[in-house]
Amino acid sequence: MTEKLQNQYAPDYVTPPGETLEEILVSIGMSKAELSDRIGKTPKHVGDIIKHGAPITPQTAMDLEKVLGTPASFWNNRERRYRESLARNEEKERLKKEVGWLRRFPIADMIKAGCINRQESKVEKFDETFEAQAVHLCSRAGVAVVLVPEFPGAPVYGATRWLTSEKAMIQLSLRGRFEDHFWFTFFHEAGHILLHGKKDIFIEWNQGEDEKELEADQFARNLLIPLGAWQKFLSSGNCRSSEAVETFAAQMDISPAIVVGRLQHEGHLPHSHLNGLRRRLSG
Repeated sequence: MTEKLQNQYAPDYVTPPGETLEEILVSIGMSKAELSDRIGKTPKHVGDIIKHGAPITPQTAMDLEKVLGTPASFWNNRERRYRESLARNEEKERLKKEVGWLRRFPIADMIKAGCINRQESKVEKFDETFEAQAVHLCSRAGVAVVLVPEFPGAPVYGATRWLTSEKAMIQLSLRGRFEDHFWFTFFHEAGHILLHGKKDIFIEWNQGEDEKELEADQFARNLLIPLGAWQKFLSSGNCRSSEAVETFAAQMDISPAIVVGRLQHEGHLPHSHLNGLRRRLSG
């Protein structure tokens, strides 16, 4: 059985949806006054959403969808995650006050006996999965990462565009559901941001690829596994065993799934082999 990653979203801090709304308005050249008029809200209401973190209701989310073209589900999810982040931070602060009480317990002995699991701190930390890490780190670099549902009949893996001259957005659909697909798509989209113009919009799906798509592919391949290391691994003549794959992955500090996925994609390994090393994402 493949191990499933619980794709929970729980970073230490989530920016308010109003910040994203303001960035979109800037990118399309729409004023706050025009938006308020078109969605039937007062300028003060729109200002409160943008500047003071006032909540975006489901009705407002639908209004924004009609005017901006951004799905209501996007705004509803951003709002939910933001409020959840606030609640988690409040809970974390409350738990910090209980640390003194926890010191009375023989924690080390209880962990050794298997009664409780080891935690990274006295306060139980958030379950920081790959999504939370990617969102948090990219946000610090000026890139918004958004995971959206995969829709039947729309075989899209990811999309990239610039929201403003200073901030880009990567959207990922988790199509394929395996971690090697996810990371290759992520770095493919990152390649577009680093290599190509800010006026382009890139949507990835199973169609013929142009020069920029091929460049993004090469960027993702070489970033995940440098070409020289990959060629040396293939020439070793021992790239089809799980032990060799896991050893090489450890040397490269990447998941074995990335190695298996590339071996399969390039025809060095049948698609039926070593899939036990490819973890399937769930969310």
